[in-house]
Parts: sequence; C-alpha cells; structure tokens
Amino acid sequence: MSLIPWTRRDIIPTQFRTLRDELDELFSPLFESTPGHSARAFMPLVNVKDDDKYVTITAELPGIDKKDVDIQIDGETLTIRGERKEETSAEGHNWWRKESQYGAFVRRIALPCEVDPSHTDANMRNGVLTIQMAKTAGTKSKSIKIV
Repeated sequence: MSLIPWTRRDIIPTQFRTLRDELDELFSPLFESTPGHSARAFMPLVNVKDDDKYVTITAELPGIDKKDVDIQIDGETLTIRGERKEETSAEGHNWWRKESQYGAFVRRIALPCEVDPSHTDANMRNGVLTIQMAKTAGTKSKSIKIV
C-alpha cells in the first residue's frame, strides 16, 4: 500500500475542481504580488485586552526564538516583526505532509489608547509573546453613545 499526500482539493466534488483551478490561477498572481503575502506565509494570531491600568497583547509565535522578534511602539500603534524559519530536512527524508507556515512577518496593531513605552514589559513563554503596556496617566476608559 502506498501513501498519497492529502490535499484539501480531495474533498471538492469533481465538477467544481476545474472551476476552482481556473479561479485560483486567475487570482493567485494578485495575492502573491502583494508584499508580505503568500499562500504559505506565517502570520501570528494576536489578542488585545485592556483594563484600568494596562493594555496587554498576546501573540502566538510557535517555533520562533525571542531574539528573532522585534517590538516597537509608535504613538498608538504596536509593531511586531519577526521571522519563522523553515525547518530543513536531512537528505533521505521525505515530507508526507507539510502544513506549517514560514517566513518573515509584520503585525501592526492599533492600540485602544495611548500607552507609555517606558513602562512596557515583554516576555515569551511556550511560544506565546506577552506584551504589557501601561496606559498613560490621562487615559481613561470612555463610553461612546451611539446617536
């Protein structure tokens, strides 16, 4: 018995494969020419929360060393840059399935308020980057009434 690599296309009915192939061929150059985007590009998932004193951001960065991550705060924007490097396989090994995504990434996150960059802490544990930023003294939560 031989193993055949599985693809998502295996679950698409035959009559739709041709149409999907044609659409993929038509639109893929548009996305591949966009800087920082490809079908296999890595983009970390990000969560943003705040309370009375802090804005906390977590980013999922599995397999990335903290020395390969750069964090910058510019006004009300936080930028996380880094690169997830592709694993190289030794000669004689074959991949049967490779779904992991690799490459350089940039995530720009609009912060919900002004923060003090000098009172910011970042740590990385178990592939999760946590950034805790103190809100500036004048920043308070505010309700917005819908008119």
